[in-house]
Amino acid sequence: MRILQLSVPSLLHFKEYTLDLQQDSCGFHVLYGPNEAGKSTLLQVLLDMLFGGTLDGSLKDAYPASGIVLRGLLEGHDHQLVEVRRKRSRNQLKLVDTEQFSAAEIDELLAQFVSNVSRERFSLLFGFNHDRLREGGENLLRSDGQAGISLFEAGAGVTSLQHVLDNLSEQAKEITDTHSWRKNSTKKLNKSWQLYKENKELVRRASLPSKEWLRMKQEIDTLDQKNRALREHIEQLRMEEAKLQRIERVYASIGELGEVKMKRESFTDLRLPLIDEDRKRIPQLLADMQIAAKFLAEKEREHRQLVTDYEQISVHEAWLVYGHEIDTLNQRVQKYEDALDEIPMLQLQLGQMQDYTDVLLSELAVQVDGQSLEQMRIAKIDIDQMKQLSNQLNELKRDRKVLDGQLRELQEERDQVIESMRTLGNVQNITALQVVVDSMIEHGDLEQKIADKQKVIERHEVAAAKRIQQQKIWQGTAEECAKLAIPLVETREQYGQKWSRLERELIQLQQDLAKAAENYTQREHDLEEMDVVLRVPDEAELHATRAVRDRGWHLIKQVWLQDTAKDEQAIAAFSEGMPLEVAYEAAVDKADRLSDNMRQHADRVAHKAELLLQKERFEQEKKILKEKLAIMQDEFEQLQVQWVKEWDEEALVVKSPQEMKEWLSDFQDDMVNRFEVLRDLKQEHIDMVELRDSKIMDVRKAMSLFEVDMKEGYDSLKEWMTKARQIIEVMQTRARDHEQLQHQLNDRARQMMQLENKQRSCMQEIEKVEKEWAELQRLYSFVPVQIDRAMKFIDQLSDIFRHDQQVKEKERQVNSVISIREEFEQATRHIADQLHEEMQAGMNLLTFVKTMVARLRETREDHKSKNALKEQLEKSSLAIKEGKSAYEHYELQLGEWQQQYGCATETEWKILFGQWDSYDQLQSEQDSLEKQIRASGGGVPLDRLKQEVDEIPDIVLIKPRLDALVKEIAEEERHFETNAQMLGKLRGDFFQLDGTKSDAATYAQQAEFYWTVVNEEWNEYLQVELARRLLQRAIEEFRLDNESTILEQANRFFQRLTLGHYRELRVEYEDNIPYLSAVTNDGSMRRVGQMSDGTRDQLFLSLRLAFVLQHMTKEHAVPLIMDDILVHFDDARTEATLEVLAEVAQKTQVIYFTHHQSIVQAVQKLSQSHSIAVHSLVDAALPLESAQR
Repeated sequence: MRILQLSVPSLLHFKEYTLDLQQDSCGFHVLYGPNEAGKSTLLQVLLDMLFGGTLDGSLKDAYPASGIVLRGLLEGHDHQLVEVRRKRSRNQLKLVDTEQFSAAEIDELLAQFVSNVSRERFSLLFGFNHDRLREGGENLLRSDGQAGISLFEAGAGVTSLQHVLDNLSEQAKEITDTHSWRKNSTKKLNKSWQLYKENKELVRRASLPSKEWLRMKQEIDTLDQKNRALREHIEQLRMEEAKLQRIERVYASIGELGEVKMKRESFTDLRLPLIDEDRKRIPQLLADMQIAAKFLAEKEREHRQLVTDYEQISVHEAWLVYGHEIDTLNQRVQKYEDALDEIPMLQLQLGQMQDYTDVLLSELAVQVDGQSLEQMRIAKIDIDQMKQLSNQLNELKRDRKVLDGQLRELQEERDQVIESMRTLGNVQNITALQVVVDSMIEHGDLEQKIADKQKVIERHEVAAAKRIQQQKIWQGTAEECAKLAIPLVETREQYGQKWSRLERELIQLQQDLAKAAENYTQREHDLEEMDVVLRVPDEAELHATRAVRDRGWHLIKQVWLQDTAKDEQAIAAFSEGMPLEVAYEAAVDKADRLSDNMRQHADRVAHKAELLLQKERFEQEKKILKEKLAIMQDEFEQLQVQWVKEWDEEALVVKSPQEMKEWLSDFQDDMVNRFEVLRDLKQEHIDMVELRDSKIMDVRKAMSLFEVDMKEGYDSLKEWMTKARQIIEVMQTRARDHEQLQHQLNDRARQMMQLENKQRSCMQEIEKVEKEWAELQRLYSFVPVQIDRAMKFIDQLSDIFRHDQQVKEKERQVNSVISIREEFEQATRHIADQLHEEMQAGMNLLTFVKTMVARLRETREDHKSKNALKEQLEKSSLAIKEGKSAYEHYELQLGEWQQQYGCATETEWKILFGQWDSYDQLQSEQDSLEKQIRASGGGVPLDRLKQEVDEIPDIVLIKPRLDALVKEIAEEERHFETNAQMLGKLRGDFFQLDGTKSDAATYAQQAEFYWTVVNEEWNEYLQVELARRLLQRAIEEFRLDNESTILEQANRFFQRLTLGHYRELRVEYEDNIPYLSAVTNDGSMRRVGQMSDGTRDQLFLSLRLAFVLQHMTKEHAVPLIMDDILVHFDDARTEATLEVLAEVAQKTQVIYFTHHQSIVQAVQKLSQSHSIAVHSLVDAALPLESAQR
């Protein structure tokens, strides 16, 4: 598809403008315009023409509101022409039917032309601007040149894929760590899962004996039923209290309401009910009748006065009949006055002009009178021809003189050139020597390259040695490191996994052991602090005390029963010098006191028991962890020994698998690459030395053909090159000089021949002009024969005829002014005769006219006044008639109401209205009282309130009953509060028991909540992780499908855009990840991160252009639209890029917008400039202030 034409309406920066892109040989179009010239507007209009749709942005209000706002002409791939017209419909740009296609057919063709992509997709795939180019280069850097991401972004036109992947990875890591489910994990999903397990464990532990639970539940239910009954009784008492309070509030108002109703019912003698509309209308009607009567009397008085004024005015009709003629005459007064002033002056001027005519005739070379002057008139065409012949002859004579001088100068220059060629000498053929020199130039400065290559080799060797010194693992040479035997990847990964697992387990065991030791120490500390604050016996101490008491009881029983087997020694040990019974009582007292102390401090006892149990448990845990740690350390040491044996290299200090992996990646791979590069560099150095020697032999052989001194002292190739170039330069200079002199000689000969031809032609023209002059002079014999005198005579004669014409014109002007004066005087006398007006003696004609005008003005004013009075009389008669009709209408209406209500006079009407006003006032009082009663009654219906009031025989009985109810309610509420406190205590005891069913339910509910959270967070993790993996898979599949073909094409573009600095694009793998790399001319490899910003931009542009060309092999060609993408390119790379775009334009249309004049100048210097069209937007844009308005 090609865009052939775009018609831009008058909007924003543009006046109405048509962009024509129909040049057959031009596929590359550069649209130039300075800032504010409207390039961005034109680009947006271009997309609007192709895609239409909803208007937004700066053009939303800029397009005309109606009509065809956009026109375009497109050419399809099969050279089919399609006209596109779009009109505005609200905020939409819609297609319009054309003579060739309907709107639907055009829409279908447009979709085919743009490969069925949307406007946004088109801008991404086929639109380039500077910001997107820079963003593409930055994204290459952000992804470190990963091949899949780079190709996907360049091919799909999207950006920031690496950022998207990083965000998805971060989101997944924030949700969960699938490799570790430690209790102290900070990940959302891990924390929720741990909370879920903890609550499930709490549910399992929560339990309560069923009998205890049922007993407490029954007590709570019984007390709760009692409280509900009390609450219902209190509510009944409160309802009765509210009823009595309500009666107390409305009692007086209901009495007043009854009195108002009785007064209202007393109006039994009131006449027929007066309708509300009649109550408003009748007083208004009475007032209207009074107004109508006053109006009628006033209008009749005004009518009589108007009749009197009308009859007093008299009008002279004759003056009105001749009014137009008098007005016309008044308009001509000024012209008449001007004519009186001009006639003497014009007559004087005419006499002076006639005298000047006589002077001109006297100065003429031929004496003639006025009659013979007309016979000497020459036709204008002949005068023009005479002047033309005179000018031609003078010019031809000047040309002939110039040609003679030029011819003499050329003859002298020709002689000088011939002498120079004789002095120059012969020119020898330098083709063979030039071929040798060109070959040497093509290979560059070989000796410098050899020296540079040697320096590069030395730098690489020094860098390799320095690199070895910078690390501690390898102690050998770089070559030995490059040839080092490396364990298989699978072996390294197995050791790495096992090593990482053992390290993690060792760290975890050490952390667990430290935590157990810390817990053990903390429990010892807690026990010591508890004993310092208050000595609390434990259960073992209580058992020991009770055992002493029981042993004393056993000894007492032996003594009491006089047992012969009693142990005296045991008795002595128990009593400790005291009587046995006293010692026993002391033991019992001690056991009781210990038991009482434990009961009083049951919580501390329980806490101490718990601490002792925990201390024992942590001590056991420490022992187990130490044993596990010892076993794990032995296993780890064996793994380390096996890992060192896998490498089997004395120069290698083996580290952990992860460190060795990093060493292999960072150092050993680098050493391998360095060794290979160094080997290649040395071979290139040898090749260069051999090439240099062969080139020296070639130049010696080629120089032997010339007469030069072949010294053996030329040791370097540079000296041989210098001598060869001197020979070539001398021969080339001699050849150029000889060629230039021969060219000059040929030019002089050609110029002399041309001048001689011009000289002959000039003489022929002079003879031709002189012949034509002679023939023309014979027609006018009175004209002098000499051309110079004849032309002077003709000029004098022309002046005489021109002045004579002015004299005649002045005579016509004098006669015209005299005619104006005479016609005015004649018209004035005619009107005076018709009006029978005579001019007084001595009266000026102008004064008489002004008097008539004044008389006419007075007559017209009297006529106008009389007509106005006549109109007023007609309006007055009509107003009197309407006033009488209105008064009669009012009387008729009032008569109907008089019969209905029996009121004949205005006084009777006022009495009737007063009675009804009193009735309405009572009705209003009744409504107000009812409203007040309803408000005070709390929404109870009026009838029910009245019934409640009637039930009370006397208002004084309400107060005692209310006081009794208040006391009874207070007493019941005290009972209710007491029960509520008991119920609260029971419920508190019930819920605070360990393992209640309520706790179990709470824990179960919390566990269910955390399970829901786990489910939601797991689904969120699956969505994020699935999106990340699908995107990675799409990127990788895209890379596999496009890598080879795209890189092959992009490589050619990149090599040209960087002026050959990079010779190849490659895909290098690191940890199985493909990365884009570029090979420089010296063979070194550079990753994207090592490139400059501009080079990365050029790499991204190369990839994009490669994808565009690939698209054209699968789909139809689509125009490329670019907006100043070369802002940060230097001049050389800008020119190279424009050459590439010119080649791309041979396959598809390229439209380039720019505001840089340097781009236009660079385009015009290209070898393909004939196929590039430059369009200026300067003339299309409005001035800045107009555009802003």
